[in-house]
Amino acid sequence: MVAMVGAVAVSCEASDEYAPKQREQIERYLNNNSLIPYRLTTDSVFVYVASNNLPEEEQTRIAKGDQVEFNFEAYTFGSSPASLPYYTNKEWLAAKLGDVIDTSWWNFEPMRAYIGDGSIIKGLDSALPDCSKGDSVVVFLTSSNAYGGNKMGVVPANTALMMVFQGFRFPESYAKDLMKMMELIGKQMPLLMTAISRLFSDFGGLLKDHSILDEIRDFETDVDDIEEKLIERSYATADLGLAEKTQMAGFVDAVADISDIIEDVADAIQ
Repeated sequence: MVAMVGAVAVSCEASDEYAPKQREQIERYLNNNSLIPYRLTTDSVFVYVASNNLPEEEQTRIAKGDQVEFNFEAYTFGSSPASLPYYTNKEWLAAKLGDVIDTSWWNFEPMRAYIGDGSIIKGLDSALPDCSKGDSVVVFLTSSNAYGGNKMGVVPANTALMMVFQGFRFPESYAKDLMKMMELIGKQMPLLMTAISRLFSDFGGLLKDHSILDEIRDFETDVDDIEEKLIERSYATADLGLAEKTQMAGFVDAVADISDIIEDVADAIQ
């Protein structure tokens, strides 16, 4: 984590010449995607608060010296962010990288850091103060506020970054569909346990009459249908910010994966 997101001792002078163009690209992206209003810090870090996940009276502002804990996604940024992160502590998102990047050494625990002590990229030290704990925040950094003229892992020298920090809020209007997914998964599990038991007590009968396995597959199809509709609905709504949409899609996908695994075991039995 420290190797990729930590504030290593780099010289930013080599990347200062890139800052004006990178700022222009970031501003254009923010405005074209309606990520407004956004805040510009004194050292030209762009901060967009996608959502406040707590009532105002419960919000606690982050200040320098505070220890914070967060989940994050880190992307390189050209005229828009890369389609996949170069680093994240979200295991479900890292799995989508496949063989593109070696994620075997990544830490998927929430990251903890003290704001202002130099343990994270310097631009984040100015971006996160004044945000509220629990917020979902998107931060855009010119290379001079990130790794400067240094190549850092798979990130080329003089590269702008976009980082997403998220507190989780699942909208109540989506809860009914999510609970339906969980209900269907709950019906799959005892069927699978029965099928596994019959492997030892009635294997021949299970092969002749595999209706129990077919029922597991039917439930998996129903779960997939709900998953697809939930994700389509979340990306179509204006009630959620881009960061929240991505986060919710990942959460729903992770829940649906449980059903997929149960079906895979059923297929293996047959």
